[in-house]
Amino acid sequence: MEASALLAAELSAPFERASESDAATIVERHWGITPARVNRVDTERDDTFRVETADASYALKIAHPADDPAAIDLQTAAIEWAAEQDPSLPLPRPIATVDGTLHPVVTGRIVRLFPWMPGQSLRAGIWDAAPERPLLHSVGATHARLTAALAGFRHPAESRALAWDVARLPELVGLTDALDDPIPIAAVLDRHLAEIAPRLAALPQQLIHNDGNLDNLLVDDRATRVVAVLDFGDAVRTPRVLDLAVVASYLLPADDQYAASDVLDGLIAGWESVLPLDPGERELLPRLVIARLVQRMLLGSWLSREVAHNADYLGRNIAHTRAQFDLAMSTLDLHEGW
Repeated sequence: MEASALLAAELSAPFERASESDAATIVERHWGITPARVNRVDTERDDTFRVETADASYALKIAHPADDPAAIDLQTAAIEWAAEQDPSLPLPRPIATVDGTLHPVVTGRIVRLFPWMPGQSLRAGIWDAAPERPLLHSVGATHARLTAALAGFRHPAESRALAWDVARLPELVGLTDALDDPIPIAAVLDRHLAEIAPRLAALPQQLIHNDGNLDNLLVDDRATRVVAVLDFGDAVRTPRVLDLAVVASYLLPADDQYAASDVLDGLIAGWESVLPLDPGERELLPRLVIARLVQRMLLGSWLSREVAHNADYLGRNIAHTRAQFDLAMSTLDLHEGW
C-alpha cells in the first residue's frame, strides 16, 4: 500500500471540531449527566473532553467522522475482553448511555464516555534523572499483562491497515522528504526493509495495545506504579513484541542523563516477570525500538506539514524524538549496527 493511501483518510482528513458546549449537551442528553465543567483535551485525531460534575469526572470521546465503526467496536471489545481475562488491569471501561448503548452516534460521529482515571501522566514527570527501576518494572509488567490478557482475542477489524503499526514501517518510506535531515533515517529504513521486516513477520502475533506513550500511561503520585492504561485507538494485530518496543521508545533518554540500555533492561525485566520473550523477540527488540522512533519522526513531520490546524500538537515531539534516535543509535546494543 502506498503511504498516501495509508495516511490520507486515517490521519489527515479534516473535520469540524465539536465545542465544549456540544460536549455538555451530548453527555446530558445521552447519559443524563449535567456537567459543572467541560474542558477540551488536546488529541491527534478526535475530540476529547474532560467532563466534571460535583462528585465525578469523565472522558468524552467524539470520534473523527471518517472513523470506521468496526475499528471503534474493536477498541471496546478489546477493553472488555482484557478486563474479563485480568480484572485487576487498570483499564477504563466505556459507560453505557441511559438506553444501554455504548456507541451512540451524534451528527454522524460515534461518541463514547469513560470514567476519568486517577493518576498523573508520564509526560507530567519527564525526568532529568533516570526513571526509577520500580516504575520501569511496572510499565513492562503492566503491558505484558495486557498483552497476555489479549492473547486469545479475535475481531474482524483486528488486521486493519494502520500507519502507526511498526510492521508497516516500510510503507512510510515516501515520507522521508518531510524530514529536515533524512539521510540517517533513510539508511535505517533500507536496513529495516531488507533485514528486519522479514524476521518480524515470523514472530508471534496477536492484538496489542500499541500506544504506550507518555500520555496514555498514568502513574501514582510517587511515579513508581502504573495505575491506568488509556486509549486503544491504535490497537492492531501485529507482532506482540511491538507493544514493548513502542512503550520503550517513549522512555528512552534524549541526552546523556541516563542510559538507554538501563531503560530497556528495566522494561524487559518487568515484561518477562509476566511473559517471557522468545529468542527472536529479544534479538530484534533494540532494532524495533529504533524503528518506532523512525516511525514517530516520519509521521510527526508529515502530519505537522499536512494538518496545519493541528501542527503544533502533531509536531511537538519531533525534536525530542530525533534526540532519542541519535542517542539510541550510538548507545543501544544493535549487534552488527545500523
